[in-house]
Amino acid sequence: MSYTVRIADNTLVIRWPRRDEVVLEAVGGDRFIGSLGAVTFTRSATGGIDGLRGRSRRLRHLRAERVDLSRQPPAISTSAPVRP
Repeated sequence: MSYTVRIADNTLVIRWPRRDEVVLEAVGGDRFIGSLGAVTFTRSATGGIDGLRGRSRRLRHLRAERVDLSRQPPAISTSAPVRP
């Protein structure tokens, strides 16, 4: 499962699985709140953002690690048979 965080029109938004994008409003520091709950960004020892923690009425202690999609191997298409 993946969560996408991006800046759109100078606003921080997050896309939760099976949901529309949600605007995140700054609460203080690395904490933000939106209509689906609260998000706190976590940082590595060097200070860079390495993930997030989320909570809502139905969810507690969610931990998501940051993934650099530009370093992921390309997906393999299975729509056509592979020939040796």
